[in-house]
Amino acid sequence: MKPRTAILKLSAMMGMLAILTGCGLGASTIARDRLDYETALTISWQRQILNNIVKIRYGDTPIFLEIGSVINQYELETLVSVNAPTWNPSVGSEFPIFGGSARYADRPTITYSPIMGDKFAKSMLAPIPPESVMALVQSGWPVSFVFQVTVSAINGVGNRSYTHFLGRKEDPQFLPLIERLRRLQLSGVVSMRTLPRKEKEKESETTLLLLGGRNVSDAVKEDLRAVRETLGLDPQAAHISLVYGLLPANDHELSLQTRSVIEIFGELAGGIEVPAVHVAEQRVRPTRFGKGSPEGEVEPLMRIHSSADPPEQPFIAVRYRAHWFWVDDRDMMSKFMFTFLMLLTNLAEKGVVPASPLLTIPSGR
Repeated sequence: MKPRTAILKLSAMMGMLAILTGCGLGASTIARDRLDYETALTISWQRQILNNIVKIRYGDTPIFLEIGSVINQYELETLVSVNAPTWNPSVGSEFPIFGGSARYADRPTITYSPIMGDKFAKSMLAPIPPESVMALVQSGWPVSFVFQVTVSAINGVGNRSYTHFLGRKEDPQFLPLIERLRRLQLSGVVSMRTLPRKEKEKESETTLLLLGGRNVSDAVKEDLRAVRETLGLDPQAAHISLVYGLLPANDHELSLQTRSVIEIFGELAGGIEVPAVHVAEQRVRPTRFGKGSPEGEVEPLMRIHSSADPPEQPFIAVRYRAHWFWVDDRDMMSKFMFTFLMLLTNLAEKGVVPASPLLTIPSGR
């Protein structure tokens, strides 16, 4: 090799290493890694949720792991060496001996922690605060959908339950009630605001406002009248206090008996299309509101399919007991449910309902 050629190659190598070390390795990885980790975390969270819903259906113990932190360290080391000229008899001249090396390392550190103890009780077992439920409605989620998922009863008017322990049909007034509430939501006459309590307390009292407004159609007036009548509210009351419980204390309260996150998972588990072989082997109970059941077929809150073979077009899928359980990618309502569940798990950590509940016994209402 001629000295000039050797020097040119050395210069090229040193230039390349200089570019690698000076290109801002950390900054250049943000655009790629942020989206990659976001996608991975989303899929992992969805699989964990689906897996736990399936486990609840089979009477298995659900386990929730949260990711505490994601730390990624990058390291790029370069080395360029040039030694003294050496005589080469075959060439008849001296030229320097050079070398170079580079080492790249990617060391992600991810921490997991199980949700247990007090945190599990607050985020999973405690009923979702009624204020959080109404905040979802105020943010644009359909009140009919929100109440079907999160509420067991509205002023004593009971919702349907899909679970095997508490499974029952909804009260005849429930579906017409939430349909009217949805129309009122679309009309814009229902709003919510928070007023401070008169007592010296840190908490605040949330009130639900049922306002007629100036330009209210006869149809809206009829819906307002029917809602007040169904819920036993004062026909003249404009400000209705929002409270937690089965029944209101007076005709100026809207009492929501809300569900916990783990209850909602149980409701979703009740509609899983479990394999017939598992039902025959008594590994799982049949779907309570499915085809051929005494209650008749009812649309589940979320459609979860199952089969022994991998699904063709899943939105999210998990393998459990040698079978696949999945949500179809073309099922938009079930896909929206995952987004809704994420919001619920975040809202559930804001607070819990008072720890001293009152026992309310209906007296032939």
